Amino acid sequence: MFDLDRWQEIYHVLSKNVLRTILTAFGVFWGMFMLVILMGSGNGLQTGVMGSFGSFATNSFFMWGQSTSMPYQGFRKGQQVVFTNGDTEALKRELTSAVVIAPKRQLGGYRSSSYVTRGKNSGNSFGVSGDVPEIMTISPKKITAGRWINNKDLEDKRKVAVIGSRVRDVLFETNENPIGEYINISGIYFMVIGVHDLEFTSGHNERDLESIITPLTTFQRAFNQGERVGWYSIMAKPEFTAGEVEKEARA
Repeated sequence: MFDLDRWQEIYHVLSKNVLRTILTAFGVFWGMFMLVILMGSGNGLQTGVMGSFGSFATNSFFMWGQSTSMPYQGFRKGQQVVFTNGDTEALKRELTSAVVIAPKRQLGGYRSSSYVTRGKNSGNSFGVSGDVPEIMTISPKKITAGRWINNKDLEDKRKVAVIGSRVRDVLFETNENPIGEYINISGIYFMVIGVHDLEFTSGHNERDLESIITPLTTFQRAFNQGERVGWYSIMAKPEFTAGEVEKEARA
């Protein structure tokens, strides 16, 4: 029921304290305004963070070799942990909560660039890495020509490469088919078997367009890497979170 006396009383109180009423109303408005802004910013941040990962699987994580934090069995504190093919086999055997374990090594280290030539054309901003076929499950790429690396390439240590679309644009002429042609990476020739583009474009993953991917076993032999592995991309099984798998992997 509408109570006229109560509303008259409210109006009387508000009209006697105009400044306080205005300030209170402004405070309520400002609080609501800031709430809307913060909610919008939070959604924008989430979108930006997710976009920065491109098409990288959200239930996956990287695992790097770091420095030891304490002495162990005669090794000093600060000893650099270097992964090898033996660690890869151990992870595949013991890490049952992971569905994909993809070792990787990059020439010169993470985000380093290498000098690559083909005839008179050259580029010095290309990232050269050794990978395994399974990385495509974690970080999908669009193959626009040719094919992706396969297990036979790894077994036979074939000198083949899948190049990013920007690598193709720099090293090859317009409308020239790069498949079956050779490129020179630090004095070693690799045959181009595929060209890749991005499934999802963002500022973070556009550097992939300047990448050259070779079979990991070939990479290790061709560039005198021994059995060293740089880092791992690991995907959790559906019933596990990436955090749970990472904790198990580092145990």
